[in-house]
Amino acid sequence: MLSVCGIICDDCEFFKIKCSGCYAVSGRSFRAKQANKKICEIYDCCVKKRGLDSCGQCSEVPCNLMKSCRQEGVSEEEHMADLEKQVKRFSEDICPCESTFCSYRINCRKCYESHHDINSLPVCLR
Repeated sequence: MLSVCGIICDDCEFFKIKCSGCYAVSGRSFRAKQANKKICEIYDCCVKKRGLDSCGQCSEVPCNLMKSCRQEGVSEEEHMADLEKQVKRFSEDICPCESTFCSYRINCRKCYESHHDINSLPVCLR
C-alpha cells in the first residue's frame, strides 16, 4: 500500500501493528502522535487542505514540509535519497485519470476504474 507521502506501508515494521495506513486512520498515525500532533502534517496539507489523493498530484513535490519530516537517527543524505524514492513511486502508480492509487485498492479512488487483474490481487481482495 502506498501512503499519501509515497512510503510503502507494507514495508514498515509498524504497519498493521500500530498503524493501518494514513488513509485508514485519516492521517492520525502513531508517528503523528509521537510528535505530539493530532494529524500528520503531510496528510493534512495534501488531503485536507489541498484536496489531493497523494503528494504525487502536487506540483510542489518534494516540498519543504516533506524535506523537513526526517526521522530521528536518519542522516540528511539518507533522508533525501529516501525522499527521491518516495517521489518516484508516484509516477509508477498513476491512473489514466491522473489520480494516484494504492496498490491494495481494486479501483481508483477518483474515477473508480479497475486497474488490476483480479488474479494478481491477494485472495482477500478477490
